[in-house]
Amino acid sequence: MKAAFGVPRRHYRVADSTNERARELVAAGAPSGMLVTASEQTAGRGRRGRRWSAPAGKALLVSAILAPLRAEHALLPLAVPLAVCEAAEAVAPLRCEVKWPNDVWHKGRKLAGVLIEAQPPDWAVIGIGLNVSIEPGEFPDDLRHSATSVGHGAGTEKTLEAVCDRLGEWVEAAPDRVVAEFEARDALRGREISWTGAGGSAGEGSGVADGIDERGNLLVLTPSGERLSLGSGEVTLHVSSGSEGEDFASSGRLGPV
Repeated sequence: MKAAFGVPRRHYRVADSTNERARELVAAGAPSGMLVTASEQTAGRGRRGRRWSAPAGKALLVSAILAPLRAEHALLPLAVPLAVCEAAEAVAPLRCEVKWPNDVWHKGRKLAGVLIEAQPPDWAVIGIGLNVSIEPGEFPDDLRHSATSVGHGAGTEKTLEAVCDRLGEWVEAAPDRVVAEFEARDALRGREISWTGAGGSAGEGSGVADGIDERGNLLVLTPSGERLSLGSGEVTLHVSSGSEGEDFASSGRLGPV
């Protein structure tokens, strides 16, 4: 059954972090499906404490409450980026990919990021930052070559409607469907990567991304021919962009929320 997102909704002209506000609301008993949105954030958070910032009114800044969490939600960190991909494609002629575990790319540039914070089995707060109408010159200097926006006249409210619709579908999707769709949108497969911070013997290394397994872990082929599964702890990936030789770094909490 499709989950419902969008009602009730609390909107801020300026908020420190929509995830923070949503966490407070769910702790006070807010229902599943409630949204917190903001036109602008002063302390938006990405992975590993990184900041997420955007010009006022030009990005979709939303946090959605999902409660309670069930076993079927184990792949939520993969399902949410898939929903964002479909939402962006519903409002503009784009083709989106997912850079494991939680970034949405269009033509090799970051379009959106996802930050999920959870207290299983009680609740999850699904934070989404999606660049909607940011002009290339409005990105900070260090992001102008690695970030992009939906564009094509899309607005935040129309995009929010699409996100709510697709999120409702994907948070309830069967794990095998999530894995299959992720594989179809996998931006890393076949690319050279390096990583640091993984648990166990795979603490750091380099290799070629080789898809994901049924648990949503990243598979990597090492130069020695070993096939590793990166699926615990905090990992920072450095991804070669190819011909330009740039590296894009990302990090995320691996495995279930």
